[in-house]
Amino acid sequence: MAIFVLFFRKIRINFPILYWLEKIRIKLPNLRTDLSQADFKGVDLSEANLSRVELSGADLTQAKLVGVNLIGADLINANLHQANLSFADLSDADLIRADLTDANLLAARLTQANLLQTNLKDANLTEVDLSQANLAKAHLVGSCLVNANLSQADLRQADLSQANLTDVNLNAANLRNVRLCGADLTGVKIDDADLRESDLYGVNLSSVSTAQGARFNNNCGIPPQIKQMLKEKGSIFDDSSSKDSKSLICL
Repeated sequence: MAIFVLFFRKIRINFPILYWLEKIRIKLPNLRTDLSQADFKGVDLSEANLSRVELSGADLTQAKLVGVNLIGADLINANLHQANLSFADLSDADLIRADLTDANLLAARLTQANLLQTNLKDANLTEVDLSQANLAKAHLVGSCLVNANLSQADLRQADLSQANLTDVNLNAANLRNVRLCGADLTGVKIDDADLRESDLYGVNLSSVSTAQGARFNNNCGIPPQIKQMLKEKGSIFDDSSSKDSKSLICL
């Protein structure tokens, strides 16, 4: 089956171009569109179908992407600073090292998306679906994740300092070596989550909702009374030592 590639690299994108592009994509369902490094700054792309489109390095600063279809899109190193991605579908999208600082992703879908080393500082991730997503080494400082679904997500070495994790689902998530200083964990669910080797000194876990099967290191910095409460909820504390966890004490 023939696969066609349409190149629009490094150009300024406007609505007529997108309208024409959509007509072509209907006629050629196997078309792959290359919009790498294209300029979408401030453009309204709401409800557009950009599934599987190459957008690596594209500038989408302050773009309006409400409800846009970005399933399987390549957004590696894309600039989405202050973009509005509310209700967008980015399932299976590749967002490695993308800049999503101050972006609005309200109720967006990012299941199985790759957000390795992605910058989500101060982003609005309320009610977002990040289940099974790769968020390893992601920067989530100050982000709002209220009611978000991060079940089975990979958050190894992610920075969630000062993040609002109220009522977040972290069941079966990999949280090894994460940083949670100052994060709000009220009502968070961590059943079967792995928090070993994580720095939890000064982290308030007293309001965790469920913690059945959650795994911690014994010397992770949790106060004895909170540790006992978590044990009563079914958490497991390993005798193995975590690596120099005191080196990242929350101040």
